[in-house]
Amino acid sequence: MPAPIENIAANPLQALKLLQQTSLPCTLAGLTTPQVRRVVPSSKQAMTPNKKQLRQLKSMCHELTPVVRIGQKGVTEALLAEFDIALSYHELIKIKVGVGDREERRAIISKLAADHDALVIQQLGQIAVLFKRNHEKPHIVFAKK
Repeated sequence: MPAPIENIAANPLQALKLLQQTSLPCTLAGLTTPQVRRVVPSSKQAMTPNKKQLRQLKSMCHELTPVVRIGQKGVTEALLAEFDIALSYHELIKIKVGVGDREERRAIISKLAADHDALVIQQLGQIAVLFKRNHEKPHIVFAKK
């Protein structure tokens, strides 16, 4: 069993990996291990949408077409560069992963989201929708209460 984590804020990615490796029910910020999608470095706080904002994002994603398509070659450097550009500009993007089985697609989408500090809004089959707030030039305006 790994050593206990002294300070989660010092290295949140290592803390998440340790939590995922253990079979014990662990918590991080009030979430159990299967619910933890990503850990945000303390230098830049990512926006976590509430339920109303999630509904708005899901309704917005219906009209989107996939901006990034992952095909036979998988995830390449060129694809990562385009993905980063599209995510930073549009904030909400739809991607299509046309390789592998269900678990492989889920792993690719989770890795892309974690590497780019994005939130997976929805995943249905080969299609996934990711969101990352652009703090300099936000394009998406959420409805007031």
